[in-house]
This record gives sequence, structure tokens and C-alpha cells, in this order.
Amino acid sequence: MVVTLPLLIVIFGIFAIALMSTLSPARQVNQVEENIKRASDQQIKQDMSELQSALELYLADHQSYPKDLSSLTPKYIKETPSAYGNKPYNYILISPTKYTLSTQLSDGTTYTISSP
Repeated sequence: MVVTLPLLIVIFGIFAIALMSTLSPARQVNQVEENIKRASDQQIKQDMSELQSALELYLADHQSYPKDLSSLTPKYIKETPSAYGNKPYNYILISPTKYTLSTQLSDGTTYTISSP
């Protein structure tokens, strides 16, 4: 039996398509997971920026930052958000006019904002 080159190409093509179709869903799932992580990190950064603005408004009204983030609700911010995966935003009052606000991003790195 003689197998021609075009037949070998067709057989190889069918095999390659079958292989690609089994690998592609895993790659798509990984891409979706990465997109979710990026979107979550962007939301965290936006939340932190909103918290920073609320803290500055509080400072303008009280000449000091609050003892905790719950003091910002509901006048300065509707509710205190939680970060990706329900990780808390860590607020540390260093002095009446100094604070640090931080949380963990999806890759495990710490994202920090400090008082100006």
C-alpha cells in the first residue's frame, strides 16, 4: 500500500486539529483567569483611590484621619469595600495626620497608599 504525500498531510492535519482542540480550552481557561485577576487588581486600585479620597475629606472636616475605615461610612463613602478574594484593606493610623492603606493584589504583592 502506497501512502501519498497529500494523504499524509491530511492525516497529520486531522491529528493536529484534534490535538489543538484538546489544548485550546485549557489555554482559554488560563486566559480568562488572568483577565479576572487583572480586572480585580484594577478594582482594588480604584477602591483604594476612593478610600484615599474619603480619608482626605474626613481629614478636612476633623483635622485628623479616622481611627478606622468604618468611621468613613456613610458620610464619606457608602461602604467599606473588601479586596479581591475578600482580603481586607489594612488601614494603619500612624499619627493623626499620617496613615498607610494596603492590601494584597492577586499575584500576592502588596499594594500600598500612604497619606500625602
